[in-house]
Amino acid sequence: MTIFKKKIGVGTLALPLFLIGLILVCQFVYYSIGEDILSLLSLRTAAADFQFGNGQAVYFSLVFTIPSLVLGYTFGDHFGARAGRTLSMFLIGGILAFSIGYRIGFDYLIKFIT
Repeated sequence: MTIFKKKIGVGTLALPLFLIGLILVCQFVYYSIGEDILSLLSLRTAAADFQFGNGQAVYFSLVFTIPSLVLGYTFGDHFGARAGRTLSMFLIGGILAFSIGYRIGFDYLIKFIT
C-alpha cells in the first residue's frame, strides 16, 4: 500500500514555491514579513527605488509564484503541482488586481464599479 498515489518530482516544488511567495507578500496591520525577510537578506537596499504597494516584496513574491505556476502546468501529474498551480493563479491575479487598483486609486475604482 502506498501513501502517495502521485509521484514526487519537480512539480512537487510548485506548492513550496507558492508558500514562499505568499509569505513574502503577507502583511499585517503595519508589519510586513516580506520586507523584514528582504532586509535580513540585504536585498531591500538593492531595490530601494521601487515604491509599489507593499514595496519590492511584491516583485520578489512574483519571482517565486510565476515559476510555481509554470511547474504546476508542466508537471501537473506530480504531487502538489495542481494545488500550487491553482493557488499561484489566484495570488498572481490578486497582486495584479490590487496593483491596478493602487495605480488608479481605489476611490475611482469603487465609483466605477458601483
